[in-house]
This record gives sequence, structure tokens and C-alpha cells, in this order.
Amino acid sequence: MDRGRELVLSKVVDLAVWLATLEDNILELQLELERLREAVKDLGGELGFE
Repeated sequence: MDRGRELVLSKVVDLAVWLATLEDNILELQLELERLREAVKDLGGELGFE
């Protein structure tokens, strides 16, 4: 029974690490999207589309 419990705990830890990595990637993408929005807004302003 201890081996099964260790395996489950290991998988839970793996999942937690994966979720933390996913969260970091999502935050990074959100920052990149905000930069892209600003760049498009600036470009639109330069082209007279405001």
C-alpha cells in the first residue's frame, strides 16, 4: 500500500509542477498580448485610425 501511496503522491507533485509551469506560461503570454495590443494601437495611431 505504501508503494501505491508514493506513486500517487509523486503524480500529484508532478501535476503541481506542471500546473505552476502552465501558469507561468499563461502569465508570459498575457504580457506578450498586452505588448502586442499596445503596438497595434500605436501603429493604428500612426496610420490615423484612432
